Amino acid sequence: MLAVVDLFCGIRGFSEGAAQAGASVVLAVDSWASALDAHASRHPEALHWREELGGDVAEFAARVRAVVPPGARLHMHGSPPCQQLSSLKQGGDRVEGLRLVTWYLNLVDALAPDSWTMEQVPHPAVLALLRERGAPFRVLRFDDYGVPNRRRRAIAGTVDFDALRRKPAPSARSVVSPHEDISAFSALTDGNTRGRGEGPVPRSLGLVSTTVTRSHPRLLDQSRRRTKMLGLPALLALQSFPPDFSTAGLRVEDARTMIGNAVSPAVALELIRAAAGRPRSAA
Repeated sequence: MLAVVDLFCGIRGFSEGAAQAGASVVLAVDSWASALDAHASRHPEALHWREELGGDVAEFAARVRAVVPPGARLHMHGSPPCQQLSSLKQGGDRVEGLRLVTWYLNLVDALAPDSWTMEQVPHPAVLALLRERGAPFRVLRFDDYGVPNRRRRAIAGTVDFDALRRKPAPSARSVVSPHEDISAFSALTDGNTRGRGEGPVPRSLGLVSTTVTRSHPRLLDQSRRRTKMLGLPALLALQSFPPDFSTAGLRVEDARTMIGNAVSPAVALELIRAAAGRPRSAA
């Protein structure tokens, strides 16, 4: 049995992919009550702890060990938020900006799981920290693994990156059209503009989508320079969530944020598959 602990779990993107790969999610932790409730609705068998992460590493590691079933292999995943990274561009405090990333890496050292992963924006400060800590990582384009948007993330951890199975991602048109009437729209846009009043930068619907965020992509009518926000079902599909995935009970704006922040389940599935094939740790 591969037991998964999902920290900073959000709407359950990583847990969704882990379950699809045959793993058992035993614990999910987040400070956002709405996100944790959404996770619990899909994974009622897991423990759910609502708390701010980043405290005493040894104490938290001991609590995690206590919930892992005897004899199970443990995979720990974390997607620590990095809100302070933008301040680093203006000479901000690197230590504070990477505090939760550092905390998570310290937790990996203390807990010594059989395998682990971490997902982060590929900010130079994040990559420098991973190199300093000797953490294996790759910067992955999620559309290389079947996700129909151009998300690019640093994935660190003890997985066999060469074992990740690449597959072509479907076009935005094929993914969005079952959920939206796109007949009046010729492209997508991520909000960037061409300047000089020339309007948003278009991206063909025949390609994979721009990166999914809380407010983009949007459908673009180039002739009239108007845009339309996508509904939640289309955003979920662009992030590779399954058709039966529900956001019932969530405020629409909260759901948009959670979907934009989520680890794409298709990538999580591949990471768990690659982690499950590694020899058991000696710890």
